[in-house]
Amino acid sequence: MSRRPLALLACALWGAHLPAQNADRPWTHTRYELLPPHTASFRIHYRLSAATPGQTHAFNTVRRGSECSDIAVFDEATGAPLAHTVLDGEAARAAGHEQARPDTSYIHVDLRTPVPEHAERRLRIEKTYRDAATYYRDQERIVFDRALSVPRNTIVLPPHYELIDCSVPVQLTVDDAGRLAVSMVHNTPGSLLVHLVGRPLPGSLWRPGKLSAELEPASAVASDPAFQPRAEDSRTIVYFLQPPETHSFDLYHDLTVTRTGQDAYLNWVRGGSTVANPRGWNLDTGRELEARILRGAEIEAAGRAGASPIAADQELVVVGFDPIAPGTSMRLRIEETYTDPGRYRIEEGELVWHRAFGRARNAVVLPEGWYPVVSNMPATITEQEDGRVRLEYANPRADRLDVYLRARPRRVAEARRVQGGPLWPLEVTSPRQLVREDNLARALEGFAANPDDEALAISAGRHLAWYGRFQDALALYTDALARHPDSFRLLRHRGHRHLTLRQFDRATDDLSRAAEKLEANWQAVATQDFGDDDTPAQYRWSTWYHLGLAHYSARSFPAAEAAFRRTLELSPDADKQAAATYWLVNALRQLGRQDEARTLVEPFHGGMTINANLSYFELMLLFKGERTLQETLDLDDPSHPRFATLGFGIANEFLFNGRRDEAVALYRRIVAGTDWLGFGHIGSEVELHALGEELP
Repeated sequence: MSRRPLALLACALWGAHLPAQNADRPWTHTRYELLPPHTASFRIHYRLSAATPGQTHAFNTVRRGSECSDIAVFDEATGAPLAHTVLDGEAARAAGHEQARPDTSYIHVDLRTPVPEHAERRLRIEKTYRDAATYYRDQERIVFDRALSVPRNTIVLPPHYELIDCSVPVQLTVDDAGRLAVSMVHNTPGSLLVHLVGRPLPGSLWRPGKLSAELEPASAVASDPAFQPRAEDSRTIVYFLQPPETHSFDLYHDLTVTRTGQDAYLNWVRGGSTVANPRGWNLDTGRELEARILRGAEIEAAGRAGASPIAADQELVVVGFDPIAPGTSMRLRIEETYTDPGRYRIEEGELVWHRAFGRARNAVVLPEGWYPVVSNMPATITEQEDGRVRLEYANPRADRLDVYLRARPRRVAEARRVQGGPLWPLEVTSPRQLVREDNLARALEGFAANPDDEALAISAGRHLAWYGRFQDALALYTDALARHPDSFRLLRHRGHRHLTLRQFDRATDDLSRAAEKLEANWQAVATQDFGDDDTPAQYRWSTWYHLGLAHYSARSFPAAEAAFRRTLELSPDADKQAAATYWLVNALRQLGRQDEARTLVEPFHGGMTINANLSYFELMLLFKGERTLQETLDLDDPSHPRFATLGFGIANEFLFNGRRDEAVALYRRIVAGTDWLGFGHIGSEVELHALGEELP
């Protein structure tokens, strides 16, 4: 979530029209007070915000066909009146309204001072419209027929009128003057077409001079104390879901504080949730406010407990501000991060969000890469500019919305990072990979025709892995092992796939079993012909090598040392000796045995010819001091084909030499890459996790 408190407030005052309700826009509300029917007039109280930083004036459109009079404009935060004029379209364009129409008039408001950064200027525009096409009499009845572009509206009938027809769902209240107030919220694109019919109660037909004096100004109107009409509910909340395995979500909620003398807002954290990173903002000024978390006894000590007992794990966020002066108000934003495993979780690979919403305007933004499949409550769904899906829940009722939401990833993760984030399937784009697709099809066909053939199972699994389908390869090997439980070859390949998928304990288990079977039966195995590219000696070497990598990735460095020493013993040439020695050296350095590690690299020198494991060879020369960092890798070129492998070794050098920050920065650059198969990438994830650093 953005930490810029008003980065999402996009509504400047270019007319009164707003698109479909959007929880990120400033709260707006229009109140229409119907005046005596013979006048065909109604008083409008329009609340809205100017939200463009630096803005010094605003425009409000006078609807064509309406005669506008008795205009007044107020700063909602201070209650102070604001200067204004009425301009025709040409003058409005000259004053800065680029979209002004020549046949339309505009109320031009002087904001007195520029809108601050990260703030909004809340306004109340009052005006009287005479519009016989909108408000008229039909015999003794009154009719209000109008397209309302603002999402929240209240229409107040004249005194002693009842409502007998309304085209949209509404809430009803009675104000202090005895007038019926009809409130509505809409959450659909465009304007809401409202057709409302009222009828005078018996004996209350309007007579000149009778009712006009009874009308109360809007400032004297109070809602029914039993509830606040949803159209007048200024509260907004937006949830930004983090990856579901974290059970965490950022949120912000906005509200208007109006009670004279109030100097703090208390946000009680519901049971099952924990809160972190609270911040508060005065949205009228853009100023950050003090926010702190109180827990258990701290709540009582601060005098915030009230009459109810406080549980030891109860959390309370307190945001302090200057006391609200009489006749003023403050728009408040609170930002927090919640963790709630009960209400936000993963079930069978799907994101589950189950939470009750008490506000009129609520929104949930799914994590990147997820799309909704279940929403028990109606929602409008949009895609944000960043590609994340947003669900808007408008609640026009007085109760809570018990929202149950499920979502699926657009792509199923092939693996999970060491810290839990998704690793997406690698894209198949190169000609070599496309050739492998054809080979894969043939390998799978062969295995399907002969599912008991161990060699065909291994071939099909290897082709699946070459094509990036590691989960499928794992499943195939598991199925084949049920038929061939003593196969060290299947265990070796499945162990490698567990290692690729960051399942280190399972990898060490499979590879340990494979190594045990190989050593126990080596005399018989050594002369076998497996019918594939690997000889028995190659199987033996690669089993111990990958067992060492699995132990190293699990940070079991003594076990890794033992496995790599055995690998080194089995290495038939300089290439394999370079790989085994490099990882053995790293294991020893992790154990603090620098001198032993330095002794192991002494036999390697720049005159040697190394092909398959050139990166490991160059890193050992770097450790010896025979090669400089600049000669080894340009750290500013992440496109280097061996960036992850060489970068991991260099980051280790930084770490072993006390340059932690440089090591962390380089590990982060490596794991930011999309090619996550190599051990340089895996090792970087492991190191960041061990250092307590979050993955990017």
